Amino acid sequence: MEHRISNELECPHSVTSRMIQARADLENLVWPVVRPSLGDGEIETIEGRGDAIFRRLDCGAKVDYIFESAKGVRPMFGIAARVTYGHYRNLTLGEEQFEALKLLVATPGAFRPAVIIHACVEVTHLERKLSEVALVPVDAFLVWAKTHPGIRHVNYQGKTFFAWPFARLQAKDGCPRTLVLPHPLFSWEQVETEISQDRDSLSLVVA
Repeated sequence: MEHRISNELECPHSVTSRMIQARADLENLVWPVVRPSLGDGEIETIEGRGDAIFRRLDCGAKVDYIFESAKGVRPMFGIAARVTYGHYRNLTLGEEQFEALKLLVATPGAFRPAVIIHACVEVTHLERKLSEVALVPVDAFLVWAKTHPGIRHVNYQGKTFFAWPFARLQAKDGCPRTLVLPHPLFSWEQVETEISQDRDSLSLVVA
């Protein structure tokens, strides 16, 4: 007997499951790798929390995590985080998120993410492992993106996304202060080889 579940019932469950898994991967696989680059401190998740103020931070300020230094050495700041799976090594932003970040940065005093963390996780039937992660300062990125527009994609739901290959972010004219970290199993030589191999394709970046 064929059993069907309507989209109205299926989508919220599947989206929530993906969110929970992505959050677990970021906190368990990604955070130990990026933490030394952000300093001594901890992150507090915002996304998925029930309280109204957390929903406002998530939806309005586009903040997924708040970073707080261990001894108050650095000011508290927001983080926008994304985890993608497979060999998709690009920084991706939805059009709505991209426009919202530009508006937040242009608004004096607005609480917003200070950094974007975009991680790529590879999954097999045996393990989940971090392959690469980019730490991108929001202010520097938005200035750089004005002259380095991303590749435009439209997904099956008709939503527009923009993508910037990690290699593009790390090129000689790449985004200032951006850091791309390989997994400990990867070598810097491998990453540099990938960047040099991808440089010819970087000219494909269009508005």
